[in-house]
Amino acid sequence: MATRHDGTKIYYRLAGHDVAALYVALRDVAGARNAQATAAHNAYLGVEGTETVYRDELQRRLAVGEVIAVDMRPSEEYAAGHIPARLVL
Repeated sequence: MATRHDGTKIYYRLAGHDVAALYVALRDVAGARNAQATAAHNAYLGVEGTETVYRDELQRRLAVGEVIAVDMRPSEEYAAGHIPARLVL
């Protein structure tokens, strides 16, 4: 992962295309060798994959109980700003 800080916002992205290719290769090999790996992947990410959710939509989903947000940032980043109604680990 690579990060970029902009005030209280932190943008996360993969460190490079090679990291994405590694993930895809590992997923494909695991799926080809073990059906449980594919089932675990689909159970975690869903068959349809993931989506980008912006702050307003995340807050709406949190308010109605559609999602749970888990904040795993260091305490300094948490102190700089956070979204209410999430779990902190």
